[in-house]
Amino acid sequence: MGVDLAQITFLGLTVQTWITVVIAAFGLMVSLLTFARGWRWRAEAAPLFAMLEGDKLLRPDFSKAGIDPPIVGYLVNCGDGRAFNVKAIGVNCDAGLWDCRQIGETVLGKQSEWVMNDCGRLPELTGETMRFFITIAPPEHPRPDQSGDLTKLELGVHWVSSPTRLRRCRYTQFPIWGIEPMKCGPFERLRRWHRDRLGHRRFHALDRKRASEQRRLLS
Repeated sequence: MGVDLAQITFLGLTVQTWITVVIAAFGLMVSLLTFARGWRWRAEAAPLFAMLEGDKLLRPDFSKAGIDPPIVGYLVNCGDGRAFNVKAIGVNCDAGLWDCRQIGETVLGKQSEWVMNDCGRLPELTGETMRFFITIAPPEHPRPDQSGDLTKLELGVHWVSSPTRLRRCRYTQFPIWGIEPMKCGPFERLRRWHRDRLGHRRFHALDRKRASEQRRLLS
């Protein structure tokens, strides 16, 4: 004689109802895990600042633009995602963002010819090396909260990730002197997260301040 599952109840629900609930909960859990895995493994941009040292013939002659920065490097996207509307900000220093193209060759010690554009921001940061240069100089108008310690010079990079219609902005900050290890412990990751979060808030605060000053000048 068979068992009628429709007649067996537990906590006011029949066994058939409980089986349906368990299957639905399992399907929801699988969907959430699939979404979480896709979100975690999504493509992301990874800006990298590489400081140039040594032969100055391999980089643009910024003295032709009226500046002589003590530190020069280039910015490159070494990630698997795309970065749009890219801006650079100096921490305890002034950072300039340049879009440079080489139109000549460096031969026999002769300086190559470059086209230098002080753009301030980039439509998109690509993986092309020796293209998007960063100039680092002491702050022209230092703020009270800025430190004069050279070991605390850092570069912040702000960008908008894809899809741009969502306006999801990202920010990362790294020291100009020294190299941070790719892998680190949980406390170091927490410190970097806190540093980037504070830097991101500072970037938007300065951006709003510049925008308000421009509106005041135009009014």
